[in-house]
Amino acid sequence: MVAQGVQRTQTGFQRYGILINQVLQWVVFAYQVMAAFLFLFSLFFANRWFQQPFLGAFYEHTLVFNGTGPAESDPAWALYERVEVGEQMTAINGVPIRSAAEVRNILWERFPGESVTVTVLGKDGRERTHDIILYQFPESSRNVYFFVPSLLGGIFLAVSLWIFGFRRSEPAGRAFSLFTSSLAIVTGAYFNLITSHEFTIFWTFACGLAGGALINLALVFPLEPRGIINRPYLRWVGVVLGLLLVFVTLPNLFNFERPAAYIANWQIIYGFIAVGVVFYIGMNLYHALYAQSP
Repeated sequence: MVAQGVQRTQTGFQRYGILINQVLQWVVFAYQVMAAFLFLFSLFFANRWFQQPFLGAFYEHTLVFNGTGPAESDPAWALYERVEVGEQMTAINGVPIRSAAEVRNILWERFPGESVTVTVLGKDGRERTHDIILYQFPESSRNVYFFVPSLLGGIFLAVSLWIFGFRRSEPAGRAFSLFTSSLAIVTGAYFNLITSHEFTIFWTFACGLAGGALINLALVFPLEPRGIINRPYLRWVGVVLGLLLVFVTLPNLFNFERPAAYIANWQIIYGFIAVGVVFYIGMNLYHALYAQSP
């Protein structure tokens, strides 16, 4: 009787393990599908953005100007050369703006060669105006900010799907697919992040998940420690931490009263990714130096 009870318990655990394995496969696959849709829609939004004239500088989703721009002077980047990082755009031609969509609606009615007046709120609290001639977005900048990141995003997505097809039943295969899918979003949606901003939340989510997935991968590849085998839920500690960092960031992400508040949260997520990289390298070095010979 005791032996039969133990056998039934073991069978129950095996079925439970199979169920969890299947659920995790579907979760990772759903994330890959989301990454694929984000990649395709990023291309669509980029093509739409290219059809409107270029204002002369990149700005964040809170309309704060960032430091992204060419190293050399370019007439098309005139506004970038006049504003400072951290200053916020508040109006175009006297029309108040509160979102990237409102900027797009104004520029959509303009053409390259036309002049607009951009009102900027400085760090000192004073507003300044800049008369800017609109240009078509330069081809050289397209290569740097669009084509290269999009190519990397496509490669990461393809690798993620390829590995998942062969190793989806293994914890290491799922962790790797989760990590590369996150990289596909981070790189593939980068141009959207600095232009039309539809996928800012998804991009932030992917950054947090990239760091967590890398910690997950470090715990299961190339070898899975005995403590992790006995407590498989520990594999997901990094993912949980990454998601917590994302949720903490969300309240500041679209705070127009403090338009740069989210930057500190992003920097924490970047640090988390760096910790994941160091942890992954450290675990691989440990296995290489102390792994038992067969």
